[in-house]
Amino acid sequence: MLFRSRCTDVLFGEVWLGSGQSNMVWILTNSQDGGRENDAADFPRIRTFTVGERPSDQPQLEPPANAFNGPSEWRVCGPRKMGYTSAVAYFFARELHRELDRPVGIVVSASNGTRIEPWSRSVATPVGPELSDVPPNEYGTLYNGMIAPVMPLAKRGVIWYQGEGNVGDGMKYAARMRALISGWRTASADRAMPFYFVQLAPLNW
Repeated sequence: MLFRSRCTDVLFGEVWLGSGQSNMVWILTNSQDGGRENDAADFPRIRTFTVGERPSDQPQLEPPANAFNGPSEWRVCGPRKMGYTSAVAYFFARELHRELDRPVGIVVSASNGTRIEPWSRSVATPVGPELSDVPPNEYGTLYNGMIAPVMPLAKRGVIWYQGEGNVGDGMKYAARMRALISGWRTASADRAMPFYFVQLAPLNW
């Protein structure tokens, strides 16, 4: 017997990965004019995919479900449907969609209160003196559970907005940021993959 399947509502555009800490998690409803923005979110050629929170000691193949939107799946951007979507990811996708006039997919994989090290790929021995104070077992748990499952997607680039998790590290954070970017680019087999991030000032500075 021959089985056939049909795919509908398929778009061709570009996909971006948004990750980080609380500032990337912050949802549209809680943002300035969030209710009005959610009501006006009528962009059916924007699709969002929110990954649930799941640290893991080993790289996973399937993304976990998320608390707000249920099973991790692509969602069509529509009025009053984006309230629990990352505000940064939504506004980023909206601006790209408007500027380029093409479909945009945004994958959000972020977690509140996390440091940068668990988001980096696992390493046996940190390279360079700037990373020598980080125990190897602090690397990779969030990467394995929340980034590895979506890394095979063909991505245009990454946006990163963390939070205060590493505020006590001072200038050491620069080396940690370089390690994360390098590891994600290597995993994507794209050493020039665009990686945009917000350089955050300390809280109450």
